[in-house]
Amino acid sequence: MFELKDVEKAVHYLGKTDESYASAKARMIAGKERLKTVLAVSYLDANGSNVKERESEALCSENYRLELECYEEAILDFETMKNKRLRAELTVEIWRSLNSARNKGNIV
Repeated sequence: MFELKDVEKAVHYLGKTDESYASAKARMIAGKERLKTVLAVSYLDANGSNVKERESEALCSENYRLELECYEEAILDFETMKNKRLRAELTVEIWRSLNSARNKGNIV
Protein backbone atom coordinates (compact mmCIF):
# COMPACT_ATOMS: atom_id res chain seq x y z
CA MET A 1 0.00 0.00 0.00
CA PHE A 2 1.18 3.57 0.55
CA GLU A 3 4.12 4.26 2.79
CA LEU A 4 5.49 7.48 4.22
CA LYS A 5 8.22 7.56 1.58
CA ASP A 6 5.52 7.63 -1.13
CA VAL A 7 3.88 10.58 0.56
CA GLU A 8 7.20 12.38 0.94
CA LYS A 9 7.91 11.81 -2.74
CA ALA A 10 4.45 13.13 -3.69
CA VAL A 11 4.78 16.24 -1.54
CA HIS A 12 8.27 16.88 -2.91
CA TYR A 13 6.92 16.59 -6.46
CA LEU A 14 4.13 19.05 -5.69
CA GLY A 15 6.59 21.57 -4.31
CA LYS A 16 9.02 21.06 -7.16
CA THR A 17 6.35 21.65 -9.83
CA ASP A 18 4.57 24.70 -8.39
CA GLU A 19 6.26 27.16 -10.73
CA SER A 20 6.31 24.95 -13.80
CA TYR A 21 2.59 24.22 -13.31
CA ALA A 22 1.82 27.93 -13.14
CA SER A 23 4.03 28.54 -16.17
CA ALA A 24 2.28 25.80 -18.15
CA LYS A 25 -1.10 27.33 -17.33
CA ALA A 26 0.11 30.79 -18.35
CA ARG A 27 1.45 29.40 -21.66
CA MET A 28 -1.89 27.75 -22.31
CA ILE A 29 -3.91 30.91 -21.62
CA ALA A 30 -1.51 33.14 -23.59
CA GLY A 31 -1.54 30.63 -26.43
CA LYS A 32 -5.29 30.95 -26.75
CA GLU A 33 -4.96 34.72 -27.03
CA ARG A 34 -2.11 34.45 -29.56
CA LEU A 35 -4.28 32.11 -31.60
CA LYS A 36 -6.98 34.79 -31.80
CA THR A 37 -4.40 37.39 -32.85
CA VAL A 38 -2.91 35.18 -35.55
CA LEU A 39 -6.38 34.41 -36.86
CA ALA A 40 -7.26 38.11 -36.98
CA VAL A 41 -4.04 38.98 -38.84
CA SER A 42 -4.58 36.06 -41.23
CA TYR A 43 -8.11 37.28 -41.85
CA LEU A 44 -6.84 40.76 -42.71
CA ASP A 45 -4.30 39.23 -45.11
CA ALA A 46 -6.90 36.98 -46.77
CA ASN A 47 -7.98 37.68 -50.35
CA GLY A 48 -11.51 36.30 -50.38
CA SER A 49 -14.35 38.24 -51.97
CA ASN A 50 -16.69 37.71 -49.03
CA VAL A 51 -16.53 37.06 -45.30
CA LYS A 52 -16.81 33.27 -45.55
CA GLU A 53 -13.99 33.02 -48.05
CA ARG A 54 -11.73 35.26 -45.95
CA GLU A 55 -12.54 33.25 -42.80
CA SER A 56 -11.79 30.00 -44.59
CA GLU A 57 -8.52 31.31 -45.95
CA ALA A 58 -7.52 32.64 -42.52
CA LEU A 59 -8.30 29.30 -40.84
CA CYS A 60 -6.22 27.49 -43.46
CA SER A 61 -3.23 29.83 -43.21
CA GLU A 62 0.17 28.42 -42.30
CA ASN A 63 0.63 30.88 -39.43
CA TYR A 64 -2.69 29.90 -37.88
CA ARG A 65 -1.92 26.20 -38.26
CA LEU A 66 1.47 26.61 -36.57
CA GLU A 67 0.00 28.64 -33.73
CA LEU A 68 -2.75 26.03 -33.31
CA GLU A 69 -0.08 23.33 -32.92
CA CYS A 70 1.71 25.43 -30.26
CA TYR A 71 -1.58 25.91 -28.44
CA GLU A 72 -2.27 22.17 -28.55
CA GLU A 73 1.18 21.46 -27.07
CA ALA A 74 0.58 24.03 -24.31
CA ILE A 75 -2.71 22.35 -23.41
CA LEU A 76 -1.07 18.92 -23.42
CA ASP A 77 1.75 20.11 -21.15
CA PHE A 78 -0.66 21.77 -18.74
CA GLU A 79 -3.12 18.89 -18.56
CA THR A 80 -0.34 16.31 -18.14
CA MET A 81 1.18 18.22 -15.26
CA LYS A 82 -2.25 18.85 -13.76
CA ASN A 83 -3.00 15.12 -13.78
CA LYS A 84 0.37 14.19 -12.28
CA ARG A 85 -0.10 16.76 -9.52
CA LEU A 86 -3.61 15.45 -8.85
CA ARG A 87 -2.23 11.92 -8.53
CA ALA A 88 0.35 13.20 -6.02
CA GLU A 89 -2.39 14.94 -4.04
CA LEU A 90 -4.46 11.76 -4.05
CA THR A 91 -1.48 9.77 -2.80
CA VAL A 92 -1.24 12.10 0.18
CA GLU A 93 -4.98 11.95 0.84
CA ILE A 94 -5.12 8.15 0.64
CA TRP A 95 -2.18 7.88 3.01
CA ARG A 96 -3.85 10.30 5.42
CA SER A 97 -7.06 8.26 5.36
CA LEU A 98 -5.25 4.97 5.89
CA ASN A 99 -3.09 6.43 8.63
CA SER A 100 -6.14 7.88 10.37
CA ALA A 101 -7.91 4.52 10.22
CA ARG A 102 -4.86 2.76 11.67
CA ASN A 103 -4.64 5.28 14.50
CA LYS A 104 -8.28 4.59 15.36
CA GLY A 105 -7.57 0.91 15.57
CA ASN A 106 -9.26 -0.11 12.34
CA ILE A 107 -7.70 -2.94 10.39
CA VAL A 108 -6.50 -1.65 7.04
